[in-house]
Amino acid sequence: KNGNFYAKGVLKNATPGQDYTMCIDGGGCVTVTANANGRAKHKFTTSAGAHTISVEECGLSRDTTCE
Repeated sequence: KNGNFYAKGVLKNATPGQDYTMCIDGGGCVTVTANANGRAKHKFTTSAGAHTISVEECGLSRDTTCE
């Protein structure tokens, strides 16, 4: 989009109201708060290529590719 690439991290089944640390490629971390349905998300602006989005408190991570 307009020369930028985006990778969206989505956490499901989290504890409502709880804060979580979501990171891309081991850095660029942000704090997200789970909503009343236990979902938290963040859209990272990034470069093309392979990336890993992780949630530090849960030990979860997922790989994605921006093209």
